[in-house]
Amino acid sequence: MKSPSEDKRPFCVVPVRAVASKKLLESDRQVLMALGYYANRAGVCWPSVRSLCNVAGVENQTVQNAIKRLIKAKTIRQLNPNEYDQKAGIWGM
Repeated sequence: MKSPSEDKRPFCVVPVRAVASKKLLESDRQVLMALGYYANRAGVCWPSVRSLCNVAGVENQTVQNAIKRLIKAKTIRQLNPNEYDQKAGIWGM
């Protein structure tokens, strides 16, 4: 079953440094691509761990560990909901 985003956005952007990084595992890249699947045009997304598991094809703990490694490698960053105005699509602060 296709999600609505597949029709509108058939591609996502993945940071080049993540592709060749020796610090990241293959499962980290799978989770990164799953995050891209849910990201909006600003690169912001709020998927559940379960959704990431389904798209990446990995287990819950794998997603959680991958997110920690991706944050540590500065490939992604975690936002607080009050830092992003989702209605206006602009960064707060």
